[in-house]
Amino acid sequence: MINNDVKENMLYFNGVNGTTGQYDLEPMPIDKFAEIIFEQPLPADKHAAGFYKTFIESEDFGLADDRDPKEIGQAGWGVIFAHDEDPDIIAALEPLRNLRKEQAGDYYYEYIGYKGERRGYHYEINDKGEWRGESKQKFLEGRGAESFGPADPKYAPYYLLIVGDPQKIPFKFQYQLDVQYAVGRIHFRNPQEYAQYAHNVVLAETPQKILLPREAIFFGVEHDDATVLSANHLVKPLLKQLGEVSEEFKMGWEFKSLLQDQATKDNLSALLNGTQAPTLLFTASHGVSFDLSDDRQEDRQGALLCQDWKFGKDPAQKLEDCYFWADNLESKTNLLGLMAFHFACYSAGTPRQNDFLIARDIKKPPQIAHKDFVARLPQRLLLNGALAAVAHVERAWEYSISYSKKARKDDKHLATYRSTMRRLMDGHPVGSALEFFNERYGELSAALTQGVEDRKFEMPGAPGQAELLRLWKANNDARNYVIIGDPASRLPLVDVAQQTSPERPQLKLVTFDTASAQPSSKEPDAIKSTPTKPTSASDQTEPHNQLDYSYDLRDTGQNIAQSLKDVSDKMAAVLQSTVENIATLEVLTYTSDDNLKKAYHSDTKKFSDEAKLMAVTRIEFDGDISHLVPVRKKPGEEESESQTEVEIDQQLWAIHREMVTLAQTSKVAFIKSVAEIAGTLMGIATGK
Repeated sequence: MINNDVKENMLYFNGVNGTTGQYDLEPMPIDKFAEIIFEQPLPADKHAAGFYKTFIESEDFGLADDRDPKEIGQAGWGVIFAHDEDPDIIAALEPLRNLRKEQAGDYYYEYIGYKGERRGYHYEINDKGEWRGESKQKFLEGRGAESFGPADPKYAPYYLLIVGDPQKIPFKFQYQLDVQYAVGRIHFRNPQEYAQYAHNVVLAETPQKILLPREAIFFGVEHDDATVLSANHLVKPLLKQLGEVSEEFKMGWEFKSLLQDQATKDNLSALLNGTQAPTLLFTASHGVSFDLSDDRQEDRQGALLCQDWKFGKDPAQKLEDCYFWADNLESKTNLLGLMAFHFACYSAGTPRQNDFLIARDIKKPPQIAHKDFVARLPQRLLLNGALAAVAHVERAWEYSISYSKKARKDDKHLATYRSTMRRLMDGHPVGSALEFFNERYGELSAALTQGVEDRKFEMPGAPGQAELLRLWKANNDARNYVIIGDPASRLPLVDVAQQTSPERPQLKLVTFDTASAQPSSKEPDAIKSTPTKPTSASDQTEPHNQLDYSYDLRDTGQNIAQSLKDVSDKMAAVLQSTVENIATLEVLTYTSDDNLKKAYHSDTKKFSDEAKLMAVTRIEFDGDISHLVPVRKKPGEEESESQTEVEIDQQLWAIHREMVTLAQTSKVAFIKSVAEIAGTLMGIATGK
């Protein structure tokens, strides 16, 4: 039996460490937590009554605008790539991009490369030579959109899909953008996996191809104080409220549950790997984390800890036998059309550094992973047919379900969860459904900022430490819920009046040919997971230190030559000359201490003697690479004719390498265009 008086004065943290088998953070009294956060003790008289009194003043939120978020043609859709994204990944998503372009019409956007105002997301270099990503404000303003206020698809679409590694497009950018827009992210391990997800979404949205029953499953673990709290004040009352909503509005949903002793790993595995996987899945459990030094971290972090775990009471029990992770999904599992919501730590992903710094004496957030990464479990769910997963980056907090006795009795705290789930059940795109969490985050951030300012200047009515603690915790909790998947995807539901629904169509394994960049599908032997080699701290390389010189001119040139085989001699000569001219890539970087107008003549497109050639990269057709690397005098060294102590100018070299990457991408695209022209001319010449 749990002591309710103790619970009122305690904070419980979600998360169990898979390396040690212990809690990530042990439960602690509120006053101790406040002392850590605010660097001074919390007055005892405000510790209980004052703290929890503020909990019951929560408000409900809703989306209010003049456009229908259920209509992509009104809301718009866009995709954001890193500026140097792999062209094969872009090509792999072509079926999904074409579908959204047809749906969004004039409000379809692609942010890619450096072309015009709709260039892709990119990094900057500060005065110390360090790389920094764009903020949400700078990204939007740099592309002609308003950085604040409601989304206007005339300037930027409401639904935005981020594609790529959170190392290149950080989670923090996603959090910021998600306040104003409906944002999702996909990141997979190779172009084949991107092609598979694109195929799955297109198949799920093909009219009458798939219609799923209106069935939701709630999976709730209940084996310690934290999970008893989530089971009794989130899962069970939410299940009850949604049943009442469905009945009142004749939505036709059926609800089932796997709670407490039924919330086992075997039952979850049978549910997902069986022939009758649910349409909507809601889980609440501890998420499993792993130490930085643990090779299992990237593949297993965010796994769902099931009821089986006895917290060390059974010496023979292994933790890995009690959590559900990516490899527990069978290769032929068919989850086409499913959506999932996971209340669990790290269930969406993990940042490289701790997002929730709670130690007074630490000036820099500690490193908790070798790099930012998306959790593997939602990736595998999507590869096996799921359209999206709503889950949590970093640690999940109990704030949204840790209320006073009065609030728990009235269940007022469930408005955000209930509204989100109801929208999903009503056929809204998942990005529109999650808007309630985003609005909650926006309002909490404003309240926290104002509270800190009022307290700093000792304003009348300024919040006490307890209320600031409430806001700080609530703000962090709301911020890190994200969508893994396309935010415009929605449940493909059978009509309410229809009694039965057809079986899910067989999920096909897509093969993606990087040479032709054309995905195709075939009957699957398996949907395989690509393992990731564990990365140690010693061999981890930051993105700005990586430069891929895989130019692949040889293969492209051979394809062009083959296309020219049967073309007339004159035509072949012209195109062959073009190939020879573009087969070598040369990038030169100049600097100037004087006015740019003197250093560069725009009319002749040439540099004058005022410009200094500082760096050169030349990549030959046969793959040979030549570099001229910029150097500078080491700081502190005196000028001397015999001065030989120099070092690489890292800031200038980083700029130059970025230009090489851009030039590679542009030239390969141009060569492919030449190849297509050659093929067309060949067809004309041969009459085919």
